[in-house]
Amino acid sequence: MKHLLLILLFIPFISIGQDMTYEDLMSFENTKQIERFLIERNYERFDKDNKENIKYGYNLDLRDGEYFMNKGARISIDNDSLSFKNAFNLGFYVDFMFTSEEDYNRIYDVAKKKLEFLDVFNGMALYNIEESGVIVGFSITENNHYVNLMRVKEDQKKTP
Repeated sequence: MKHLLLILLFIPFISIGQDMTYEDLMSFENTKQIERFLIERNYERFDKDNKENIKYGYNLDLRDGEYFMNKGARISIDNDSLSFKNAFNLGFYVDFMFTSEEDYNRIYDVAKKKLEFLDVFNGMALYNIEESGVIVGFSITENNHYVNLMRVKEDQKKTP
């Protein structure tokens, strides 16, 4: 009975460590921090020949030449290739993909309370912290839920 209680006590703590939180998202200041975060949570890098993006997947599975995963991240190497490059002068851009609505909602629910709504762009609800240079986007396509993190280059932030 004691062993069962110990197991039940530690299982929630183990699963919490694997999930990204709003606080994690907002703490990223560069792509190296993002990659470290992903590696420490057992995300696997794939598609290493891609010159525009660095891609990571959690529970990565290769089937018929395509990668499938429960969670993923795509870090843009070349921000000039992004469709909204003219709207924002980005220091970095990353999108996190979740197949679980629960993972997505855990971050979005906090963001809606703490961030200011900015705009809707290409089906993505954008939020920011005024003067911070951080923009966070939320969107859902098919069965995937996306959280997009953008940091505007330092010289593009508004100064008081």
